[in-house]
Amino acid sequence: MGNYFKSIFNSNEFDILVKENKLRSEYLSVENKSIIKKLINRLSASKLSAFDIQIFQKDFIGMALEVEQRGETLSSVIGNDMNSFCDEIIKNGRKKSFKETVILAIPSALLGLTLIYGIIYILINSCAPIIKVTLRDSFFYLFWILIVIPLRNYLSGRAEFESKFKKALFSCISLGIFAFLLFFDNIFLSKDVILFQVIGWIPLAALFVLLMIAYFLRNNYLHRLAKGYNWSDR
Repeated sequence: MGNYFKSIFNSNEFDILVKENKLRSEYLSVENKSIIKKLINRLSASKLSAFDIQIFQKDFIGMALEVEQRGETLSSVIGNDMNSFCDEIIKNGRKKSFKETVILAIPSALLGLTLIYGIIYILINSCAPIIKVTLRDSFFYLFWILIVIPLRNYLSGRAEFESKFKKALFSCISLGIFAFLLFFDNIFLSKDVILFQVIGWIPLAALFVLLMIAYFLRNNYLHRLAKGYNWSDR
């Protein structure tokens, strides 16, 4: 039981695999590193399970190391149509469950909220004893963290192997959403409303505790998820 909790708090098989991929990729050429990065970004924008994506990255690195011994690049193996290559992987790979989506998304959202509030509280409000939480601020930062950032990551992943025009189009969509956010924030929420007042350090402490709990649940989930994979044998 002690080793179980130690593995959850410190490192699990998912983190071990991530570290292994990072170390092995250091031996790759710049071109192959770039190809694998694009492949992983494309797969990350799909519904593939997080562990599957890391296993595919392990396979890509192994393939790249092998072809480099022949003086070739990864594109000589997978072909020039990398989008179709990724689509085939996505079609046959294990999809992430709703539970996995939520468990992996919550720590990122809480981390964003903690950083934003920490910056506002420490740098802007100079650690004021009382903080006024307004409707305008709450809407802006929640919309940014929960919608804009995930959508931007999704669009950037989808655009990895698209034409320059489509990449520019995806960038324009992201900018358009940001412009809409500013417009809505300034027009419809021009009359700000104070939702409540709170002692300044309490939200920061609460967010930090929630963040630790979220990472514990994440590591616990990934630790159990890893039992269904024999990735070390690949």
